[in-house]
Amino acid sequence: MTKPPPQPWLPPRYELADVEAIQALARDPAHKRALDWIIREACMTYDETFFPDERNSAYAQGRRGVGLAIVKLVNYPPAARDALRRPKTPAKRGKEKA
Repeated sequence: MTKPPPQPWLPPRYELADVEAIQALARDPAHKRALDWIIREACMTYDETFFPDERNSAYAQGRRGVGLAIVKLVNYPPAARDALRRPKTPAKRGKEKA
């Protein structure tokens, strides 16, 4: 069975290793500069995304979405990282009738 295509409106999937790798980049001075350029310039994360041309607006919003995903992982709180470390347990269902 093939994997369904990703839905563009959903946030990207990530694991603890991804969070740790992005945060390691943000801690190193040389890599921090590169990451800052990616977030601010390449992704236009903090820029206005409205343009008179709808296509340009959509494109700018896509770039910004990538930047926001990176910023989310850079700022991922320690308590949430700990939650990613814990094994996932199956969701409980409502009470079953006998």
